[in-house]
Amino acid sequence: MYRVLLFDNPNRKNPKIVHEPYSYGEKIKDSEVYLSLNGLGISTFEFTFNINNKYYQKIEPIIHFIQILDVTRNKEIFYGRVAKITNKMEASGSFSQTLLAEDEKAFLYDSVQTYMKPTRMTVSAYLQKILDAHNKQVEAHKQFRLGEVNVVDNGDLLRGLGYQSTADTIKEKLLDRLGGTLTLRRVGNINYLDYLSNYGVNSETPLQLTKNLKSATRDIDISELFTRIVPVGQDIEDTSNTDIEVGTDFSRPKYTIEKVNGGKNYLDDEALIKKFGLNTGIVEFSNVKDPSILKRRGLQWLKDQSLMLVTWTVEAIELGLLDKRYELITLGNSYKVDNQFIYAVERLQVIEKKFSILEPQKVTLTIGSKKKKLTDYQNEIKAIQSNLVNVKKFATAGVQNISELIKRQEEFDNDLSVQSSKVSSLEDLTSELSTTVTESAEAFKQLASDLTNTVESVGTAQTEMKKALDDLIKRVEKLEK
Repeated sequence: MYRVLLFDNPNRKNPKIVHEPYSYGEKIKDSEVYLSLNGLGISTFEFTFNINNKYYQKIEPIIHFIQILDVTRNKEIFYGRVAKITNKMEASGSFSQTLLAEDEKAFLYDSVQTYMKPTRMTVSAYLQKILDAHNKQVEAHKQFRLGEVNVVDNGDLLRGLGYQSTADTIKEKLLDRLGGTLTLRRVGNINYLDYLSNYGVNSETPLQLTKNLKSATRDIDISELFTRIVPVGQDIEDTSNTDIEVGTDFSRPKYTIEKVNGGKNYLDDEALIKKFGLNTGIVEFSNVKDPSILKRRGLQWLKDQSLMLVTWTVEAIELGLLDKRYELITLGNSYKVDNQFIYAVERLQVIEKKFSILEPQKVTLTIGSKKKKLTDYQNEIKAIQSNLVNVKKFATAGVQNISELIKRQEEFDNDLSVQSSKVSSLEDLTSELSTTVTESAEAFKQLASDLTNTVESVGTAQTEMKKALDDLIKRVEKLEK
């Protein structure tokens, strides 16, 4: 059960209830909570209420904040600012207002970075530099402190900054290049940003066909595959003394690998070319000048490149709301996805979760975005083929089981017919016995009645004889006198 609170200040003071989960209080009409780890991992909450809600037309973007509380577990599941408001009139004449709130990581769009010459520094120092620039430009409630950082760059540690928003800088310079997960952690009144190579834990709550899996889709994307790459390095400085003005679409020459690669500016992955043919792409190493280093980095990129992206999208039942033996499905945790008609069991991380606070037992999950290499791809094909064989065996066994069940049903029907005949005979015998018992009961009843009459007659006779005897005694006594 979820309560939605409204704040007209960034300090989380004086909350007002926009939606009360119990029978009393204000209510919202529709809602969708979207929790995400994709990219910057900005989560959102969209909800709608009608004109009867007392906060209709009283909420403003940016200056109002929304919080969702799980009242059962006393836990916050969302907090952020109102970013968008939509007012609507239906053809029926009803009015509604829809609000979209975004979590606090969206504050990273409220500042910009300025140019910094490429400098050698660690990932942690680089992110600290970015946050320092951000914090100088925004109010206190939009500031972040650097938390835990365990993402490591395995290449050259030359890092620079350009003229971009802080959010775009973090995404392009860190997340897109190094991977990892950017998470928000609140301690007291302070927001910390953690940059983690691994996030979440392995959960034993199942996502399993016949148990809580309503529907499932498994996507395989190989659109980012390159079998041949052209490594390019830093821009070559223009040493000519020219005053010619160029436009923004002007391109500068870059360092390449021809000098150390037999005159070729490209590198091939022969195994991938044999499998998929030629597919050429540019791979840029913007801080590299030395052709030897550039070639080495290019070969390493080919070795490390991911062949395909695997993603599951599933609709599931939130077992944790129905059975205390299970925990709630948590963003970032990894779960075993078990639907062997689609693929063998595999454990993947939940990277998106959607649900309505009005129907929290129904959730839609994006699970995976797991990148795989050529060997993984080959194993994937073998596993799928093997799984299809197993499914066919299962289907064949199912047909055999059905045939056996039909045969058993026929045998059962025959036995039932025999037993029915026996029951019919038994019913006739029972009927005859019932008639005999009834007749005997009537005879016993008549006998009992006759016996009662006889006993009564004997009693009367005894009384009369006693009276006569008493009279006779009295007469004898008189004669003696």
